[in-house]
This record gives sequence, structure tokens and C-alpha cells, in this order.
Amino acid sequence: MTISYLPLEQWRKNWRVSGNRIVCRHCRTALEVTNAKRPFAHAQNCKCRDSTPEFPLQELQRIRDELDQSGLRRRAT
Repeated sequence: MTISYLPLEQWRKNWRVSGNRIVCRHCRTALEVTNAKRPFAHAQNCKCRDSTPEFPLQELQRIRDELDQSGLRRRAT
């Protein structure tokens, strides 16, 4: 049984991980994971430019931490 976790689903609506990059699903701008401490710079006309976290990888880590604390995230065996 799969349990949906709203914050993660919301994150996935705006972002995707492609190799070692975080990519905005709307403007397709990418940020290398090695530069994750820099604010994400969307394209000028991106519809989610002002409504998404400035640091998407840190936001994803926060969501993962919440899942770990709640016991909802499956661990690899």
C-alpha cells in the first residue's frame, strides 16, 4: 500500500531530480546539487518563481526528515 504525503507531492509538482540536478518543472531551469546552498534562480517568466522554496534541495531534505520522524518513509533493506 502506498501512502501519499502531501508536502512531498507538492514538492514533486514543482521539482524533479535529474541526475545530480534539481529541475523546475515549469521553466526547466536546473541547479546542480553541488550548488544547493545557492538560491534557485527561475526563469524570469516562471509561474512559480515567487511561490516555491528558494532552496528546493533543502526543502526536500526537510520533507524527508519529517517522513523519517513520522515513520512513513520506507527504509531500504
